[in-house]
Amino acid sequence: MEWRLIELETYNGPMNMAIDEAILYAVENNIAPPTIRFYKWNPGCISLGYRQTISDINQEFCEELGIDIVRRITGGRAVYHDPTDLTYSLVVQESFFNVPKRQLIKFSHNYICGHIIDALETMGINGSLYTMNDIRVNSKKISGSAQNPIPISGRKVVLQHGTLLLNYNENLMRKLINDSESGQTISIHNLTKTSDSIIYKTLKNSFVKNKDYKIGSLTQEEFDIAQNLVQTKYNIELWNSSEGSVSKGSCYQRPGNI
Repeated sequence: MEWRLIELETYNGPMNMAIDEAILYAVENNIAPPTIRFYKWNPGCISLGYRQTISDINQEFCEELGIDIVRRITGGRAVYHDPTDLTYSLVVQESFFNVPKRQLIKFSHNYICGHIIDALETMGINGSLYTMNDIRVNSKKISGSAQNPIPISGRKVVLQHGTLLLNYNENLMRKLINDSESGQTISIHNLTKTSDSIIYKTLKNSFVKNKDYKIGSLTQEEFDIAQNLVQTKYNIELWNSSEGSVSKGSCYQRPGNI
């Protein structure tokens, strides 16, 4: 199996989520190969879990600071993405994991998060999987990930994305997110003086280790799909302010498809 690696890019929140969904669509429809992508967020952004209520965040304060708000198609809780943080997404066919369906979610989380744990170890940091999708160091969260939870009949593809915290401002988090994990979070720069560029290189190398891959970019079709999703979904208040539903969360389809 040959993978596509999309190197580190920076977009705003709606475009980042639209690109991840466009890649999901492309891989699912055999338009693109399995893909690993790295990205940052500018401006800073809070991403909401698919079924999370928007009342969990301080919208007024976000607006005051110019922080975006976007809803993911994946589960989990609200996350503040600082412009310095590193985010990855991985999209691959379910068959890659070669496990029974009932074991897929846990197995795929463990496999993908293992790349982050290995990267941390390379930097001299002892991380471990705390829950299925949280990685902790010294009992404090340093990375969280989420998968697409929408039970669409016939889906054969896994999308997982997650963030590695390079910096963490606890006072800001308390103001942005109600019931934030106060005192339970740590960042890379609390633990090492390693430069951001080396951290990225280490994380990237861990994800592509033992894989056949080519460095690539979005196809024109994927980019067009992403732009369409920004305009019709991720920049739309109805999507971002309302808790998800299966019908509303269904992934992109070409115009005319049902």
